[in-house]
Amino acid sequence: MKICYLANAGSIHTQRWAKHFTTRGHEVTVVSFQSGEIERVRTICLSSAVSVSPFNIVRLLPKIRRIIREINPDILHAHYATSYGLTGALTGRSPLIITAWGSDVLIMPEKSWIYRQMIRFSLSRADLITSMAQHMTNHLIKKGYARADKIITLPFGVDTGIFNLDHR
Repeated sequence: MKICYLANAGSIHTQRWAKHFTTRGHEVTVVSFQSGEIERVRTICLSSAVSVSPFNIVRLLPKIRRIIREINPDILHAHYATSYGLTGALTGRSPLIITAWGSDVLIMPEKSWIYRQMIRFSLSRADLITSMAQHMTNHLIKKGYARADKIITLPFGVDTGIFNLDHR
């Protein structure tokens, strides 16, 4: 399967997702606004910008669409709803998965109406949304950003079945 991530290539979280699927035999590409290298993963850096702005997303959208069309992924997976999620939503590709990481859905939308609309737009275009914690999932539903049946909660953290007080 071909998986294309729209995500920060320098992030340890992106690297873990990409490596996970690469080691299982999938063809993985990471398209990123930030530079970074991931072992056995094709990475494409779109810009030398340190941060992702809506202006850069719109400016680079034709290039991003062309890259994704050339990759022709079976799944497009965007990490961080306000930037890469918006980028994924604007490509019009499906299936689209958007992963919310935290501040993108808990803090940024509280700052302005525009961010709330970006979140609503992006998540409404997603076929599936993954959330990193149950409180984030609850927040997405409560705020009306997404329906419960479109969200899967996949927490980062420790496997308490292995690491717990009973195994001292």
